[in-house]
Amino acid sequence: SDLDNAIDAELTRDLLAGKPIRSTDLRPAMLVKRGQTVTLTIRQECGFAVVAQVEALQDGRKGESIRLKNRESGRILTGKVVGLLSVEGQ
Repeated sequence: SDLDNAIDAELTRDLLAGKPIRSTDLRPAMLVKRGQTVTLTIRQECGFAVVAQVEALQDGRKGESIRLKNRESGRILTGKVVGLLSVEGQ
């Protein structure tokens, strides 16, 4: 009855057509996978934002903190998964 739970979610098992989906049939979807290029956004209080393409070093679901690598500098960063292939700096 609550469709909000289905946003950014994936099924935990196969379901038959026409059968209701229970909350236990859903889990947060994996939005970032290790090795993928993701967009990292770091926002400043003054409204300024820095955006960079980085490599995910870990899989991540929405709200999880994962390690990232700046391919140009080799620097390891941490970010919070906020969407599909999208991470915010911490």
